[in-house]
Amino acid sequence: MVTFALWACVGPSSDPSLPSPQELEEDVPMEILPVEVPDPTPELLLAIAADRSQASSLVDVARGFVVVDVFNGSDDPRADAKGRLRVAERVCGDQAVARATELAEELATLAGSGPEVFRCAGAVCTHAATDALPHAGSYAFQAPDGKQVLSVVVRMGPVGKAAAVQRRIEGWVDNQLRRLASESCHAVGNDGGEGPGGGAGLGSEATPPDPPAGDLEGDVQQGDPPEHQRR
Repeated sequence: MVTFALWACVGPSSDPSLPSPQELEEDVPMEILPVEVPDPTPELLLAIAADRSQASSLVDVARGFVVVDVFNGSDDPRADAKGRLRVAERVCGDQAVARATELAEELATLAGSGPEVFRCAGAVCTHAATDALPHAGSYAFQAPDGKQVLSVVVRMGPVGKAAAVQRRIEGWVDNQLRRLASESCHAVGNDGGEGPGGGAGLGSEATPPDPPAGDLEGDVQQGDPPEHQRR
């Protein structure tokens, strides 16, 4: 009698009025929530500057990142006869890791200035030129796979103070970034060889036209990052 009373209260285990577990799975799809990645901060750059071995953590070797250098009076072998260096390239694979380490070494020269030396807004961090590091820098990040990695680095040294010169340089930088945005490491090669992805850069053919005579004379000022990086 006790056994029958318990069975009567519980009822049959397969009540036809209730949906089966399989029906529940089919009716209620699983929701996959996106992973929220925090924006970069000055503390992130300071941490990389303090421990340069962490630089590789900022690199997606399969995607690489874009580097744009604009310098006058450069002794870089890629500079033209006037010492103007205008190079825009996507670095990939091991070369991207090596370049990130070099950038971390540069940031180490700013580490003693404290976090206020870096300014971050959204996915972009910048620093102005200082006595320790005489060029401005802009570092854009992205998180395609839920991990913060470098996307674009722009380094700009002293340029002419004339507004026309700065507009010409900024326009060239923006054009190169638009071109490189659609270029993948697969297209340029991951082995770090010659070409846009391997460090040969774009050479003198990518250099902006010569400015009018006198535009680069007199005082110079440190170039700010181009407009697209000032967000």
